[in-house]
Parts: sequence; C-alpha cells; structure tokens
Amino acid sequence: MASTSRARWGGADGGGGAVGVWPDGGREAANAWTDVPVGTGPGPGICYGIVSDHGGTITVESTPGQGATFAIELEADEAPTATDPATTEPVPARGQKVLVVDDEPLVVELISRTLRDLGLRVQTAADGHEGVKLFDSHQHEISVVLLDRTMPSLSGADTYEAIHAIRADAKIILVSGYSEEKVTAELVGRGLTERSLAGFLRKPFLPDALLSRIEEVLDPVDV
Repeated sequence: MASTSRARWGGADGGGGAVGVWPDGGREAANAWTDVPVGTGPGPGICYGIVSDHGGTITVESTPGQGATFAIELEADEAPTATDPATTEPVPARGQKVLVVDDEPLVVELISRTLRDLGLRVQTAADGHEGVKLFDSHQHEISVVLLDRTMPSLSGADTYEAIHAIRADAKIILVSGYSEEKVTAELVGRGLTERSLAGFLRKPFLPDALLSRIEEVLDPVDV
C-alpha cells in the first residue's frame, strides 16, 4: 500500500510575554475561544474545525511560563492539472453585479479577481456599514451580496438584517469559518428566517466552490 505524503506547518510563541497553557488545557482553551469577538480572526475552535474537515490534525506542545508550539498536519495533494481556459464553462450570469463585503483586503482582492475573470461586475465594501450604504445606493444594480459573517463595527448578521430591510428579496451569500448549521441557527435566533438566506460558503474555500455558489444564486441572463 502506497504511503500518503503529509505536509506540516508550525508556529511558536516562545518570545517575550509567552505564557503557554497548562497540561491538558488545550481543549478547554479552544472551547473558551471558539466565539471570539468580531475583528480578531478565527479562534482555535474554528481552526480546529477547518483542519479536521480536511483530514488534518493540530498538536500542541506547551510549558506554562515558556510558551507553546502549535503544529498543523494535512495530507499533501497532488499538483492540480492546468485547465484549458478555452474549455472552462462560463458563469451564465455575465455582466451582473456582485457586492463583496469583507474586512480582509486580501480576501476581497482574491474574490473580486475571480469573479471579474468570469465576466461579472464587482463592487466592494470594507465593512458592514459601507456595505449597507452601497447596497442602499445601488440596490437595483446588485444581483447578489457576498457577505462575511465576522466583521468589526457592524457584524455580518446586523449587515444581513439591514440589507434585507432595504430590499426584502436581496440575495445574500454568507461566508464564515463556522458551520452552516451554526450560522443559520444564529439568524433564526435573531428572528431572521433562514429561508431568506440565498446561500452559504464555508471558509476556507477554493475558487471552484465560490463560482459554483454564485452560479446557483444568480439568474441566467442572455449574452
């Protein structure tokens, strides 16, 4: 039986101010930090979920007062085969506009580039407040909103609610490192029906997953 190659990454906090965690305390720490405040990035709970979903493991070596070393190990994939651009199926919604609302500039840049390559128009907002203002001003031009769940200032759920207050039939795809069940439960808990959610995309995602979700939500147009 052929062996499967693995890739391993690690990081340590052995510098000044390092505290480490007590023996067997990693799980309690991860549970405590799962629901981190907005704008602070994913907590250990989310990271563990993402790595586990991809068949990987996270190990921790820690000494109180000296710091901790975290290691992530994942199965190494084969190099992807290049796709002939001429044979790529176009999204049947060329020319429609997508509003991308996310506070991570790199994420916005990558998503925007992917969508524009497919012939879609893209408008971006750096936070929920800007996203709501842009949607209010261009609501009749925007076909779908790609909305990050965790943002500072105005959360994804608050932005979601504000956009639907402007236009009840707005198509919103929520993006999150949490599971779809957790995100939809949050909307229901706030009195927002999950049926108004056009789609969900879990981080991290590949361009193919993004394009597939966009295709499902956007209406085909004549080109």
